[in-house]
Amino acid sequence: MKVEYFDTDVVAAINELSATLLSYVGALALLLLVGTGIYYMMAQGNPRLQARAKQSFSYILLGLIVVLLSYSILGVIKKIAAD
Repeated sequence: MKVEYFDTDVVAAINELSATLLSYVGALALLLLVGTGIYYMMAQGNPRLQARAKQSFSYILLGLIVVLLSYSILGVIKKIAAD
């Protein structure tokens, strides 16, 4: 199925933009995970602060999973539109 509304330049721009955004999100997630690890170590056995760091870690991983799933869904949509 051909989609006549999209120019190839627009599709290439979307591909480049999504790849760029994915790399920025990956770098940000890495920084946040390192920061959360440092926060966990600085808790020094305080259960409340350790629980907060673990919760932050969970949220960061959940956000990263959502981003990766959205990138995968975008790839499926591009394949469908290309046929």
